[in-house]
Amino acid sequence: MKSVSQPIVFLFSVVLFACGSSRPLYKYQLANVQRGDAMSDESRGISQPLVFENADFKIIWSPGPLTYFFRIENKTKADLQINFDKSFLISPAGNAFSAIHPGNSALAKGDDKAIIPAQVGIDTWVRPGQKYGENHGGLVGSLSPGFDGGGFFPETGDAADLKRDYVQKTATVVLNIGRPGAAQNYRFKLQIADVVEQ
Repeated sequence: MKSVSQPIVFLFSVVLFACGSSRPLYKYQLANVQRGDAMSDESRGISQPLVFENADFKIIWSPGPLTYFFRIENKTKADLQINFDKSFLISPAGNAFSAIHPGNSALAKGDDKAIIPAQVGIDTWVRPGQKYGENHGGLVGSLSPGFDGGGFFPETGDAADLKRDYVQKTATVVLNIGRPGAAQNYRFKLQIADVVEQ
């Protein structure tokens, strides 16, 4: 007697559940730009909601709740640099945080200067790291450098609640930009104009 093998078919059903809160979309505007130690008002260089331009460079912002993406274009015939070691972020509550950027990592600090070649643009980002005045040394501090996300804008939550709590609040990104030895701090005040459901 011959045995006939029948294929056995298993049916699996996979159900995926979306857990947690929704992801809000923050709509920003560049509310103000200040330059140097005297914090001279450079806001006249704002040409669109998130674009600033002066004689040396043009910067276009694409900010998220905690990571501030931007493109910076060098308009001069000499290299410019961003010195991230002299750059920082200011939370809506007025606290200063060190700058985390693509040149540094959790375990080893990289080059703290980004060079923008003459007549060229680069795409990069910056986000808050350790809060100034706090010391989170050792390996744990290197892996998680004291960042408390509550100091900036929440990445999840109900858009209506976030709109009520955060519209008109400002986060400031301070970038040290210029030629080596002649760089100045530029304070880019990024204000929440609206919060919508993504």
